[in-house]
Amino acid sequence: LIRHIEAGGVSTLLYGGNANLYHIAPSQYETLLEMLCDIVAADTLVIPAVGPAFGTMMDQAHVLRRYPFPSAMILPQKEISTSAGVVRSVTEFVQTMMRPAVLYIKHDHNIRVEDVVRLVEDHLLSAIKYAIVRTNPMEDDYLRALVDAVGADLIVSGMGEQPARAHMQDFGLAGFTSGCVCIRPDLSSRMLRAVQSNEL
Repeated sequence: LIRHIEAGGVSTLLYGGNANLYHIAPSQYETLLEMLCDIVAADTLVIPAVGPAFGTMMDQAHVLRRYPFPSAMILPQKEISTSAGVVRSVTEFVQTMMRPAVLYIKHDHNIRVEDVVRLVEDHLLSAIKYAIVRTNPMEDDYLRALVDAVGADLIVSGMGEQPARAHMQDFGLAGFTSGCVCIRPDLSSRMLRAVQSNEL
């Protein structure tokens, strides 16, 4: 699958998505990281996921320190977290891993915009994957406030192809993530270029 994605012109892999990676046993995590180091092309950037439970995430941070991945993606849990708790957990994770994290924002009110600003100003984030579903992706007050506060270059659209055009052209986001890319990476790559050049 990784070879297929790479052959389609994709050179960045967010390895974990929403939840699938979180179901592996903690004892398997290091084996997975070793596999990823061995099988990706030399010019492919891999960002593994961690968590979602805080304890699991912190154990994974200690393992990640031994590997060359430049970042890891955190998806905060919706039901049992607060904005202040997300800030604290991201801070402790990054301090332990000794590299910045990708923050996956998937739920309304999971983290306040001002707390995201704090994480950015403290150099704790390498990127933000934005995936709050809206009926109309062009009407998104939270995303607008986030872009105004931290800039669009740090944020990628995180819900596949459907909202990508609106997110990139109307909000200026840097790119988009995709699950469909696993099937037709060549088409996802073509779409990215078309949106970037305003041909779509």
